[in-house]
Amino acid sequence: RILYTGNDDSNSINIAYTGNIGRSQKLENLVEICSNLQNQNINFHIFGDGRFKKELEKKIIKSNINNIKIYKNLPVNELILKIEKFDALLLMLAKEYSHTIPAKFQFYLSLGMPIIASIDGYLNQLINENNVGLASFSDDHKSFENNLIKFTKLTFDEKKTIADNAYKLYENYFSKKIIINKIKKIIYEKNNY
Repeated sequence: RILYTGNDDSNSINIAYTGNIGRSQKLENLVEICSNLQNQNINFHIFGDGRFKKELEKKIIKSNINNIKIYKNLPVNELILKIEKFDALLLMLAKEYSHTIPAKFQFYLSLGMPIIASIDGYLNQLINENNVGLASFSDDHKSFENNLIKFTKLTFDEKKTIADNAYKLYENYFSKKIIINKIKKIIYEKNNY
């Protein structure tokens, strides 16, 4: 778990994305969203690789926006050192994947960081109802922008509470210990019919 401190610059919000840069992540939506947020001091830092990385870099350059930066993929231990300096973590997924809970979500929770999400289905509900971040629906860019602006207005203590909630959700439902116990229970029930 990361000790949540937010970033060093209280005048800006820095949000990190980690992992695959592919079509299913819908990161191209960030280009349009960020062009509307140029004056908001909201910056995105993308750490990863994937088939869509070059195309995303071209879109960013073509759109002449400066609040999205793309970095190379890093080993997890180095990535965690970078992540602890950010305000929140980004989770985006296309509408057709609304039935999945990506491993990235569990990873983010395990770090104890607020999550800013653009995602449909159960995960949208899970994020909002458990106050582990702010989630909008995949194709609702205006709501996503509003969530970003809302996040900028939260106090440090409010962000810290969200970070703590994220880690609690991980501990209670997604930790290795919990998952192993669930598997043991299923095996036990199957063998005792």
